[in-house]
Amino acid sequence: YAQENRRQYSSYVTPFPEHGRYRVLVLGDSLGEGLWLGLTKAFKDDNSLQFINRAKWGTGFSRRIFIDMRHRPADS
Repeated sequence: YAQENRRQYSSYVTPFPEHGRYRVLVLGDSLGEGLWLGLTKAFKDDNSLQFINRAKWGTGFSRRIFIDMRHRPADS
């Protein structure tokens, strides 16, 4: 019964098209740093993924002092 009622989902994006490369931008604070590191290690052999670290250690989303990501250089 569960097999019959399973919903079919589709995507507007072709997942991992031939010769395609996905760039994943990781934002956040120290949790973002950890996420970026874990993703980089987990997918180190997959050339179709590039993980970009834009996390900033010591900045929290709930802290009064924060980094405005809109004014941060793209490759810093």
